[in-house]
Amino acid sequence: NRTFFDTAKNINDLSCLLATQAKQIRHKSRNDKKAILNEIMHWFRDNVEYVNTNQISDHSAVGLIKHGSAVCQGIAAYAYQLLYFCGIDARYVSGEGLGADGWGPHGWNMVFYDNRWQHLDYTFELNSYSKSILKKDSDFRKKHRWDEAKYSPKQSDIVINSKKTLRKSIISFIPNASCFAINGCIIDMRQSHNPCISSGNKIFVSI
Repeated sequence: NRTFFDTAKNINDLSCLLATQAKQIRHKSRNDKKAILNEIMHWFRDNVEYVNTNQISDHSAVGLIKHGSAVCQGIAAYAYQLLYFCGIDARYVSGEGLGADGWGPHGWNMVFYDNRWQHLDYTFELNSYSKSILKKDSDFRKKHRWDEAKYSPKQSDIVINSKKTLRKSIISFIPNASCFAINGCIIDMRQSHNPCISSGNKIFVSI
């Protein structure tokens, strides 16, 4: 009994939109990474409103582009994918943020910029007048806290390198089997869940 935020078509359409948007941002920013990061910040300010309607779409990148609104999860998810299309290595970070009601669950991003991993939060910048999305680490920590081991520079390098390897790999699935293969190497999933399931006439894949 699996549920999905968005349909495969919606996700494919979003990818096409993101590729076009990224091309425009990179051209406008002359491919300068800092300028790209800030241009994305300005786009969010001009086009997105923080709204929590308690709907699944509030947490989705597809929902954000459909409605022009989202919560932090949808904003960070959209930014994560847009950054990828802009050629910037990024991660989605799940932690806690300090808001008007105190500390609570929050999502933002990390990017590899200036030869190091840096945290940035497009949600918190929606209504600010800051000229740069990049903050000093000491200032960022005042309103954010996270699992230091999970999002350490070393672990972030491992995650990104794994993703880059997967992008160039051949992945094979058998519906309803407790394994899959990457470049011929079989991955045993018996202790987890079937990575590929069939439901009716549709096949769903989860990695």
